Amino acid sequence: MSDFDRDELLLTGAFEEFTTGSTPKINAEGTAAVRKRVAKRRRNRAILLVLLTVLAVGVPVAVYATSGRDKPTNPDKHAAGASPSVSASASAAPASPSAAPPPGPSGVTRDLLQLSTITVPDWRFQGDTPGRCMSGPMKLSAPPPSGMGSVQLIGSVVDANLDADPALEAAAILECSTEQNVTRQIVAFERDSSGRILTLGQVMRGFPTDLVRRTSAGGGLRVDMQNVSGCCDVSPEVVQRQQRDYAWNGREYVQIEGPTSFPPHPHVTDLKVTEGAELSFGPVTGAKRVGTVKITVTNLGKVTSSRFLLSVAGNLDATLKACVGSRCYRTENGLPPIIDGIAAGKKVTYTVTVTVGADAPPAVTVPVTVTSIGANDTKSLPDPNPANNKTTAVVVAW
Repeated sequence: MSDFDRDELLLTGAFEEFTTGSTPKINAEGTAAVRKRVAKRRRNRAILLVLLTVLAVGVPVAVYATSGRDKPTNPDKHAAGASPSVSASASAAPASPSAAPPPGPSGVTRDLLQLSTITVPDWRFQGDTPGRCMSGPMKLSAPPPSGMGSVQLIGSVVDANLDADPALEAAAILECSTEQNVTRQIVAFERDSSGRILTLGQVMRGFPTDLVRRTSAGGGLRVDMQNVSGCCDVSPEVVQRQQRDYAWNGREYVQIEGPTSFPPHPHVTDLKVTEGAELSFGPVTGAKRVGTVKITVTNLGKVTSSRFLLSVAGNLDATLKACVGSRCYRTENGLPPIIDGIAAGKKVTYTVTVTVGADAPPAVTVPVTVTSIGANDTKSLPDPNPANNKTTAVVVAW
């Protein structure tokens, strides 16, 4: 049946309805009015069809959107606590017709991590457990149990995409320090619908110093890191720095860009003191006794050595002067002479003058030690063979 035929039937039915009704007060409508009513019916029918189409398409899409997302599966994730006083993060701005809105903040802040009970992953690093560092549920703001290392937040909390969906999670650097060790790890967190903080997993372990969100495909973090902790007795010259990128690969956090290891350190110094030195003191003159000894130091390394301390006389309250040619180095500020570096493979013999008081007790031997130092003159550099950095000088005359 054509649309024209259907219209004619509708018109006929409409005329019959209004001209043969049982109520005499109702008058039959004209042709124009009836056509208006028919057009209205057809418009309502079209609107109904559109609504049914929207429902047919929209319901499956809504079901798919709420079916969950691919996230890191970490056993710690469901064991974390939350701070009930912190409200959920604000919703993102509405999308424009031409582009999706940027993801909103993770809602995980430094203060929230400090006050909440969070799950800290294990601290094991390169096969060693550094000291006694706590893992599992804990509050960072609470003092550690007796004998356990202190765990604290380092730097800022950084929002980044740390799983397979476009929403942002959070990453933070945690540090554990004990009397013997310092180590760090980067941990990923998120907040669930109730506001609890969940631990997604450990991104990396080592000595990270700063985090930056990667905005390229795949998300993740750009990590500034160094080869050592940089604290305590470590010289700044020992510290090497690199940038490495980490991201979620669907199963775990992995490194995706940057170097994977540190090269041999260029500032390693391998010094050796020649044995067989003899120290000869003269008679007391002017309330002082002066002795001399020749000390030979060899650089066994492949690069010019760092500067080093040359110590002679051990417990003797002595003033030292070490000379090679016309260049002399003296005791200053309570430190033994600080000697300039030696070229790779070279040896230098220093004539060392040792001055002690007239009442100094006689000595049979005195220790001789060289110690590589950093730029700040107080922190030693590593030596691959520290055993050959010291010897004993024999006192042949007093």
